[in-house]
Amino acid sequence: MKTNYQDKTLRVAFPVRLKSSAYEPTNINFDYEYIFLENIFSPLVEISASGSVEPGVAEQVEWAGNELKLVIRDNLKTISGKKITSDDVVFSLKRLLVLSGNTHGNFKDIVCPGVDIKSTEEECPGIRQEGNSVFLNAKGKKSFLLPMLGAIDFAIIPQSSVDPKTLKIINYAETSGPYSMTEDDGTGNIKLQLNKHHYFATNDVPEQIILVPTDSATKGAS
Repeated sequence: MKTNYQDKTLRVAFPVRLKSSAYEPTNINFDYEYIFLENIFSPLVEISASGSVEPGVAEQVEWAGNELKLVIRDNLKTISGKKITSDDVVFSLKRLLVLSGNTHGNFKDIVCPGVDIKSTEEECPGIRQEGNSVFLNAKGKKSFLLPMLGAIDFAIIPQSSVDPKTLKIINYAETSGPYSMTEDDGTGNIKLQLNKHHYFATNDVPEQIILVPTDSATKGAS
């Protein structure tokens, strides 16, 4: 049966006048950045209000010794229908290492101790994939890794939405999150459209979210 989505629009007052290109998961400094990014990207696992770890881009997680196996959802797609795969997951994790290195519990020292990767093409000894599963070796630091992966810093970004040379996000419409950016006037007025392929897409959530800068909104660099 085909799901019918209500035509609901939520207008949200936003404190800045930024282009969508100003928002980067590896460089979050303010709450509003987190709010924007968690709507258009999704992490490998979700952290519930009670603090429990729930499925995210990975529909199953399990430990085998020091190695965490993450089974990537088969049915997660961008708004246009492009499938999110383990290739996108590995790319996103390596992109994080290249762009930010030591952040949020020192992810690099957990999965790539002693290795400084300069490109997403380089090997990280603690990250590997088999089919549509990704394996992370925690090197005895199991208690740190899983909760860390729920932060939006670890957003999964489709590889096709990133410039392969600069690693800058160039497409905020093709994303892994519950919403996709469909309009951006460059002055903070941004329209987000529900991605009906996402696991959070239900009749109970707005079909559109419109970010509206407040009168006191500040202008930032894009």
